Amino acid sequence: MPPGYYNATETTWGGNPIRGEDGRMHLVVAQMENHCNVRTMWQTNSYIARTVSTTGSPLGPYQFAERLIPTFSHNPMVRRAKDGTFVIFFIGGWPIPAEHVAHCNVTAAAAPAAAPVGASAAAAAAAAAAPMLKGAGKETNLSSYPNCSAWRWPKSCGPAMPGPNGDGCGPAFATAGYPDCATTPEYACNDGCGIAVAYSKSIQGPWAISRVRIVDQFQSDDLYCAHTNPSPLFLPNGSVILAFGAGSCSCAQQYNASDGGASCGQPPTGDPTTEAYWSTQMGSHVGLAISHRGFLGPWHLISRHSILRNPLTGGAHFCEDPFIWKSSRGWHLLVHNLQPLRLNSSGKPEWPNSEAHQSAYAYSEDGLQWHLSSTSPYNCTVTYSDGSRREARNCGNRPQLLFGDDGQPEILIDGVHGDCDAHGSGCSGAAQPGKHLTPEAWTLFRPLSQTAKTGADI
Repeated sequence: MPPGYYNATETTWGGNPIRGEDGRMHLVVAQMENHCNVRTMWQTNSYIARTVSTTGSPLGPYQFAERLIPTFSHNPMVRRAKDGTFVIFFIGGWPIPAEHVAHCNVTAAAAPAAAPVGASAAAAAAAAAAPMLKGAGKETNLSSYPNCSAWRWPKSCGPAMPGPNGDGCGPAFATAGYPDCATTPEYACNDGCGIAVAYSKSIQGPWAISRVRIVDQFQSDDLYCAHTNPSPLFLPNGSVILAFGAGSCSCAQQYNASDGGASCGQPPTGDPTTEAYWSTQMGSHVGLAISHRGFLGPWHLISRHSILRNPLTGGAHFCEDPFIWKSSRGWHLLVHNLQPLRLNSSGKPEWPNSEAHQSAYAYSEDGLQWHLSSTSPYNCTVTYSDGSRREARNCGNRPQLLFGDDGQPEILIDGVHGDCDAHGSGCSGAAQPGKHLTPEAWTLFRPLSQTAKTGADI
């Protein structure tokens, strides 16, 4: 088996390992229930799983142990607080009824799922009964807000946003608080966002869950809604910095009220090196928040604007999946890139594709003023132990680093796709990472060379 976590029958989508109180390495990861793919089913079928390294090495390979947090929970990042508490920041935290969770077919080539490691029937039952967030928080009556919806909420719609966290995100199924969900396709009210935090004294739980809400969110023009993909940084003084994605419901600030919002989300036209080209797009930007009282908040914005500016347009950069860390040289950020960063030799924008320009890197001396590099920090080429190479498609997703005892990064972790089409089909065949995958995505670990670590001193 390769490094990382490859489940033969269930798709996984990135996570990070941590040493448990038992001394073993545990990978906390997003996994899709009922053999479904991540491309189209993550908003209904994603749950957070715990896996265990079968070798004791941080590289793994990892084997499924148990379900930690049921659907809907996605894109976890686990840390350990100074007092030893295990803390998981993630998207979601509300329950999805069993009848709304999709069931997908298993291909004939699929191998049986790996047997749980150290899991028991009691542990599985406890995970299924995890204390998910209840209630709708702000039950905004959307019928009072023409042209506004849970997944498209320009700032002109006002601060009374729906969702458990009041940021436009919420349960996928129809409730009294979300009347438009009853008349739109199922799951339309789940924008795949809304941040929660789970915490426990043991990596195996039980877990308590709390909402993460940014108190002054509506003071921003591009960070006020659709909070997602949290990346926490625990500081020595007890404060916690949170990098997060936001703004997928804001239409990039350029809401055209005269057309009833019809321009929001329409295909862009014109020159992609100008900010006007992106004005109709409901993309994600990166923001920073801080809690001076630990991981339970309260949270306040560090900056009222997204922190990354695109070097071509000068406007807010479109990206997602931030990973933040700090070194002796300053602050650093990896993101999944969604927008051209530079021009090619012909003077045309170099668009991110499935194998190139997928990742982006930014740095800051003080955590306030950020500089976005026009050079991607890594590519999608994976070299196997036999010397062969394959392209790990869409390898910029869910970037995370695992650091050694010396504070230097040792392992790069991403969620990657196999040789599948845009909807996760065409994945039959030998269940081998980098070739035809039975699950259409898996969690890739790549060790970093000592030369690169020392030379970069990142």
